[in-house]
Amino acid sequence: MSERVYVVTDIEVDGFVPGANSMLALASVAVTASGEQVGEFEAVLAGLPGAQADPRGWEWFQTQPPEVVAAATAAPRPVADVMADFVSWVKGPGGGDPATFSVHTLPAQWFGDVPHTHRAIDDARGYAHLLVEVLRRSRERATLPDPA
Repeated sequence: MSERVYVVTDIEVDGFVPGANSMLALASVAVTASGEQVGEFEAVLAGLPGAQADPRGWEWFQTQPPEVVAAATAAPRPVADVMADFVSWVKGPGGGDPATFSVHTLPAQWFGDVPHTHRAIDDARGYAHLLVEVLRRSRERATLPDPA
């Protein structure tokens, strides 16, 4: 039986209202609980018809390094094409189990040596490291003797 594969995803957006604003970039990392990275997906999406960037969100995004802004805006592809490719990728070598949790209260070292740059693929790599750390700690906890 092969080891379970988890898909960790990060997005970059130009606002926080789906439909009124658009997703700029989507990136995922497929990783096993032991930390083996088995695949990556990264794409830049074209804006939704009729959607506009939230001025405050876009203003913040413009404070990021130029290479981060470029990674989220250069060579955008139609949303339908990106989503079809993403579904194929998820169904492909990794499969995957969705996982979500609040990350803002976790220790920074759990993210490994991966900087959180707001480039979707960098952040997905950090979240993948975080997932592996949480799973490792969960396994350790499961092997501790019962204090009762």
